[in-house]
Amino acid sequence: MIQHYWPIAALVLALSPSAAQADWLFAPSATYPFAGDRLGGTAPALVFGVGWLDEESVGFEAEVGYLPRFFDDAVGFTGVGSVFSLMGNLMITGSSPGRVMPYFTGGAGLLRMQVTSDEGRFTSSTVEPGFNAGAGIVGFLRDGIGLRGDLRYFRSFQDLPPSWTRGVAIDIAPGHFDFWRASVGITIRARD
Repeated sequence: MIQHYWPIAALVLALSPSAAQADWLFAPSATYPFAGDRLGGTAPALVFGVGWLDEESVGFEAEVGYLPRFFDDAVGFTGVGSVFSLMGNLMITGSSPGRVMPYFTGGAGLLRMQVTSDEGRFTSSTVEPGFNAGAGIVGFLRDGIGLRGDLRYFRSFQDLPPSWTRGVAIDIAPGHFDFWRASVGITIRARD
């Protein structure tokens, strides 16, 4: 019976791509949000990304960011507020094999905004789908370690459908909450 399947197995092996070299990227960064709905405090924040790039310089990145003092002491409000982001992104890099790697990234995920009044009288927490897009550059000092800097734009999707999406169950219109984020950190590259 096995002899009947050998042509299929041979075809699958022939059409399979050869083992490709891929890179895993680990990127802890310090970040600073600005513009948009950025209010109040000026504390830097932390971001951590894990990415994978194939030999064609296309890959993905999962990123977690925590901005702990995003709304602190905004005009007309005394209290604290934070933003947590969890994004899954497509990543496209320059194909140059050199030590400098520019990249573009964009994707979607979740944004969680939480605000607590100064005496804890109220707490408001909102989780919304959102998207981000940006660009950056990594300069590798050695083969496996580099310095990274990037600039990204974040925006939530609207909770209520706008007039032009009437009758459509899925809301893909840009929302009202947005901000920019500049990050500086390191990138650790591991070959697959």
